[in-house]
Amino acid sequence: MTPERIQQLLTLGENIAIEFKRCGNGIEADTYETVCAFLNRFGGDLFLGVDNNGKVCCVPKKAAVDIVRNFVSCIYYIYPNACRAKREAEITPENLEPDAKNPRIAAFFRNLYLVDQLGSGTRRLFKYVPFYSNAKPIIKEADVFRITVPLDDSYLFDALIGEPKNLFSNKHPSEVTSGVNTEVASEVIRLLQCQFNESRAEELMFLLKIKHKDDFRRRFIAPALKIGVLERTQPDSPRSPTQKYRLTAKGRELRERLNKLQNSLKP
Repeated sequence: MTPERIQQLLTLGENIAIEFKRCGNGIEADTYETVCAFLNRFGGDLFLGVDNNGKVCCVPKKAAVDIVRNFVSCIYYIYPNACRAKREAEITPENLEPDAKNPRIAAFFRNLYLVDQLGSGTRRLFKYVPFYSNAKPIIKEADVFRITVPLDDSYLFDALIGEPKNLFSNKHPSEVTSGVNTEVASEVIRLLQCQFNESRAEELMFLLKIKHKDDFRRRFIAPALKIGVLERTQPDSPRSPTQKYRLTAKGRELRERLNKLQNSLKP
């Protein structure tokens, strides 16, 4: 936070997200209540050494160290596990236990499609990393949360499809700034994993559990068409209401390779 921003907040005065505490030689008794109130809403800015009118009173230099130490110690006493791992173990999709700090708020934003399901990132790592390395990621929870993602160039998406160069360019991947990034490759892989012959967009959306058609066309259909693993049944009428999609020979070959790779990774 910059000095200019601090001055702006002091000028605004106290409100639902800004609180001033004078704190002469110690922490005022209701300081911790303010912290709890912030945590139960959406956070806020707490200024110590400022009176109720926004005037900076300062905290004695000798007292400042004790105030910080006592404040942190009290928070740790109230929430002893707030900054500590719940366990020391290797995390897998089978033993994953997502812990939402506020389940209701998490569910609210998830229903608005503003956030993903808690724990979905871990599951996606285990699902897609093997396509880039033929090995599973290692996630360990301890004092230091560590994720190890193995990589092997021979298992990159470009290599699987049989084209060592970037799929959108004749240049080498290191010479281009745009191309098949990890997100696009992951969406195409999801599409290839669906079991279908000739299907309409709505049918594919149902299989992939996608609700927004424009988003589906942008993330799935367009990249798959561009790299040649998907084709329209009516190429001359792309907007036909009876339009369907099917895998090309390249798409069917890639799906077979992906299935073999997945089977090889099963215990």
